[in-house]
Amino acid sequence: MTSRIVSLILFVTVCCSCHRIKHKLSQAKNAAIEKVLPVENDKQVFARRFQHVTYTNLKVYTDYLGADYKELLSFNCSPADLQKIVADKHMVQAHEPEEGLVFADNISWWDRDKMSKIRPYKCGKDFEDQEYLWYDNATMQAWYLVYSL
Repeated sequence: MTSRIVSLILFVTVCCSCHRIKHKLSQAKNAAIEKVLPVENDKQVFARRFQHVTYTNLKVYTDYLGADYKELLSFNCSPADLQKIVADKHMVQAHEPEEGLVFADNISWWDRDKMSKIRPYKCGKDFEDQEYLWYDNATMQAWYLVYSL
């Protein structure tokens, strides 16, 4: 009986130690990743792209891995704030909805169906960052995409 109790205590001690070690390794891994790939919060990503714009319901998806990158933002803003963005970035409205901007990512708030009916604003040159901005006047919803080639 005593050997079973000792075995049980030893087993519990090893399990608890493994959990602590696993937790410390996870923290060390996350710290190392942040040194290589700094993590920005959603508000920082927005502030880096847009100044002096009032927004609500911000959602951000970023993918910086690989040779190219992309940032997808969804937010609500007033038509006046939309015009600030368009003017600051020197965007022009596309002649028709952009059908070719499809990514493999399946993001619930990136409303491809609605965006496919809206003529986006865009800017960027070949071999540089490309930026697109869609805006639904009825819901005051904006979707912003920037990607590199």
